Amino acid sequence: MPSKPPGQHAAPEHKQRLGRLDATADPTRLAHTLLAAYQGGMLLAQIARDIAPLRNALYAAVDYVETFAIYPDADEPRAQ
Repeated sequence: MPSKPPGQHAAPEHKQRLGRLDATADPTRLAHTLLAAYQGGMLLAQIARDIAPLRNALYAAVDYVETFAIYPDADEPRAQ
């Protein structure tokens, strides 16, 4: 397995080690999802000269990542 640069994918892996992210989640895939949403959203926002595509892409990516979240003090995920 190739080594990762320092800090790459650290947040999802760290959350998984803390038990805050489901064990079935793939931290690398989640990190790629967040990065792709940011980069794609930024490109669309720049072309459209409107922040809405970035906001929508990031909200969708975060919503997806939250499906793997574990909330230690509750039986169910937090309400939006």
